[in-house]
Amino acid sequence: MSCASGQPERHRVPKGAKDAAKLGLLLRQNGFAGGTETGWARAAQLPRCTYVDGATVRTMRAWFARHGPGAANGGTSYRGYLKWIEAGRPAAPERGTKNAYRGAVAWLLWGGDGARRWVERAAA
Repeated sequence: MSCASGQPERHRVPKGAKDAAKLGLLLRQNGFAGGTETGWARAAQLPRCTYVDGATVRTMRAWFARHGPGAANGGTSYRGYLKWIEAGRPAAPERGTKNAYRGAVAWLLWGGDGARRWVERAAA
Protein backbone atom coordinates (compact mmCIF):
# COMPACT_ATOMS: atom_id res chain seq x y z
CA MET A 1 0.00 0.00 0.00
CA SER A 2 1.46 3.25 -1.07
CA CYS A 3 1.38 6.83 0.14
CA ALA A 4 -0.24 9.65 -1.82
CA SER A 5 2.43 12.30 -2.00
CA GLY A 6 1.73 14.15 -5.24
CA GLN A 7 -1.80 13.01 -6.05
CA PRO A 8 -4.62 15.54 -6.40
CA GLU A 9 -6.89 13.76 -3.90
CA ARG A 10 -4.89 13.15 -0.78
CA HIS A 11 -5.76 13.07 2.90
CA ARG A 12 -3.38 13.67 5.81
CA VAL A 13 -3.20 10.66 8.13
CA PRO A 14 -3.88 11.82 11.72
CA LYS A 15 -1.44 11.01 14.50
CA GLY A 16 -4.08 9.04 16.40
CA ALA A 17 -4.55 6.67 13.46
CA LYS A 18 -0.79 6.22 13.13
CA ASP A 19 -0.40 5.50 16.85
CA ALA A 20 -3.28 3.00 16.91
CA ALA A 21 -1.84 1.14 13.91
CA LYS A 22 1.54 0.92 15.61
CA LEU A 23 -0.14 -0.41 18.76
CA GLY A 24 -2.03 -3.04 16.74
CA LEU A 25 1.25 -4.24 15.22
CA LEU A 26 2.88 -4.27 18.66
CA LEU A 27 0.07 -6.39 20.12
CA ARG A 28 0.43 -8.82 17.24
CA GLN A 29 4.21 -8.96 17.76
CA ASN A 30 3.61 -9.57 21.46
CA GLY A 31 1.60 -12.72 20.70
CA PHE A 32 -2.02 -11.63 20.28
CA ALA A 33 -3.89 -13.05 17.30
CA GLY A 34 -5.99 -10.88 15.02
CA GLY A 35 -6.17 -9.07 11.75
CA THR A 36 -5.59 -10.22 8.22
CA GLU A 37 -2.83 -9.60 5.68
CA THR A 38 -4.77 -6.56 4.49
CA GLY A 39 -5.01 -5.20 8.03
CA TRP A 40 -1.31 -5.79 8.69
CA ALA A 41 -0.47 -3.98 5.44
CA ARG A 42 -2.76 -1.09 6.41
CA ALA A 43 -1.04 -0.87 9.81
CA ALA A 44 2.34 -0.70 8.08
CA GLN A 45 1.07 2.00 5.71
CA LEU A 46 -0.58 4.42 8.14
CA PRO A 47 2.46 5.31 10.29
CA ARG A 48 4.71 5.54 7.23
CA CYS A 49 2.53 7.89 5.16
CA THR A 50 1.88 11.56 5.67
CA TYR A 51 -0.96 11.36 3.12
CA VAL A 52 -3.09 8.60 1.59
CA ASP A 53 -5.28 8.81 -1.49
CA GLY A 54 -9.05 8.96 -1.70
CA ALA A 55 -9.36 5.30 -2.66
CA THR A 56 -7.59 4.32 0.57
CA VAL A 57 -9.91 6.53 2.62
CA ARG A 58 -12.98 4.99 0.94
CA THR A 59 -11.65 1.45 1.51
CA MET A 60 -11.04 2.24 5.16
CA ARG A 61 -14.50 3.77 5.53
CA ALA A 62 -16.04 0.59 4.12
CA TRP A 63 -14.00 -1.54 6.54
CA PHE A 64 -15.17 0.53 9.52
CA ALA A 65 -18.77 0.29 8.27
CA ARG A 66 -18.49 -3.52 8.33
CA HIS A 67 -16.59 -3.82 11.62
CA GLY A 68 -17.52 -0.73 13.64
CA PRO A 69 -20.25 0.06 16.14
CA GLY A 70 -22.84 0.80 13.44
CA ALA A 71 -22.37 -2.50 11.60
CA ALA A 72 -25.31 -4.84 11.11
CA ASN A 73 -23.45 -7.60 13.00
CA GLY A 74 -22.86 -5.28 15.95
CA GLY A 75 -19.29 -4.49 14.98
CA THR A 76 -17.34 -7.58 15.91
CA SER A 77 -13.96 -5.86 15.77
CA TYR A 78 -15.22 -2.87 17.71
CA ARG A 79 -16.78 -5.12 20.38
CA GLY A 80 -13.44 -6.90 20.72
CA TYR A 81 -11.72 -3.54 21.08
CA LEU A 82 -14.11 -2.50 23.87
CA LYS A 83 -13.50 -5.85 25.60
CA TRP A 84 -9.73 -5.20 25.43
CA ILE A 85 -10.19 -1.70 26.94
CA GLU A 86 -12.37 -3.10 29.76
CA ALA A 87 -9.63 -5.65 30.49
CA GLY A 88 -7.16 -2.82 31.09
CA ARG A 89 -5.53 -2.85 27.63
CA PRO A 90 -3.25 -5.85 28.21
CA ALA A 91 0.00 -5.59 26.23
CA ALA A 92 0.73 -9.31 26.08
CA PRO A 93 -1.56 -12.32 26.26
CA GLU A 94 -1.83 -14.21 29.49
CA ARG A 95 -2.07 -17.96 29.30
CA GLY A 96 -5.04 -18.90 27.11
CA THR A 97 -5.88 -15.36 26.00
CA LYS A 98 -4.02 -15.20 22.68
CA ASN A 99 -7.34 -15.15 20.77
CA ALA A 100 -9.33 -13.17 23.33
CA TYR A 101 -8.76 -9.78 21.73
CA ARG A 102 -8.67 -10.54 18.01
CA GLY A 103 -11.17 -7.76 17.37
CA ALA A 104 -9.07 -5.23 19.27
CA VAL A 105 -6.00 -6.09 17.21
CA ALA A 106 -7.97 -5.75 13.96
CA TRP A 107 -9.54 -2.45 15.07
CA LEU A 108 -6.16 -0.98 15.98
CA LEU A 109 -4.46 -2.21 12.80
CA TRP A 110 -6.94 -0.12 10.78
CA GLY A 111 -6.17 2.96 12.89
CA GLY A 112 -8.77 2.64 15.65
CA ASP A 113 -11.25 5.28 16.71
CA GLY A 114 -9.17 8.14 15.35
CA ALA A 115 -9.09 6.62 11.88
CA ARG A 116 -12.82 5.90 11.95
CA ARG A 117 -13.64 9.54 12.73
CA TRP A 118 -11.11 10.75 10.15
CA VAL A 119 -12.37 8.63 7.25
CA GLU A 120 -15.98 9.52 8.03
CA ARG A 121 -15.12 13.22 7.67
CA ALA A 122 -12.76 12.76 4.72
CA ALA A 123 -15.09 10.55 2.68
CA ALA A 124 -18.18 12.69 3.24
